[in-house]
Amino acid sequence: MRAPDQHRPVLLLALVLQVLLAVRLQGQTAHQPKVSPGPDEPDWKVVLADRYGLSLFGDLRNPVITTAIATPGLFRKAGPGPVTYTRRLRLA
Repeated sequence: MRAPDQHRPVLLLALVLQVLLAVRLQGQTAHQPKVSPGPDEPDWKVVLADRYGLSLFGDLRNPVITTAIATPGLFRKAGPGPVTYTRRLRLA
């Protein structure tokens, strides 16, 4: 087994390679056209807004508006007593 100091050059090389790959690989460059629905495909942003009243990204935002203390005011309990969590799936 190697001493911890012997791993440093390998870790440094891996970090440099990862940074170089991250700089080199880009999702979409400025010269590429934006992706839009085809002529026979639905625009999901419009479908969600018209049919279901949903916003594509607005409904996924965090409900915490100001502080964590103000958050419980945004939710209602279904009944009396403390709120408990019950697992639906047991993995162990």
